[in-house]
Amino acid sequence: VQTTSLDIEDNSQAIQGRVTLDDSCTDVDLHFTDEAGDDYTVSLIPEGQTSVGPGQVDFDINPADYG
Repeated sequence: VQTTSLDIEDNSQAIQGRVTLDDSCTDVDLHFTDEAGDDYTVSLIPEGQTSVGPGQVDFDINPADYG
């Protein structure tokens, strides 16, 4: 899934989402760029695990933690 923009007016709002994986994956990253042009990558692999899926993977991103 790719989107060109997501407007978050208040940095206290978390971005919540879900991806569905057809297979087990060892590399599942979310890439985003803030308004200043800084790039960030967030792994969706839970800490202490080496893979995720198949199935749904939920995520929460707090914009205040980045940029």
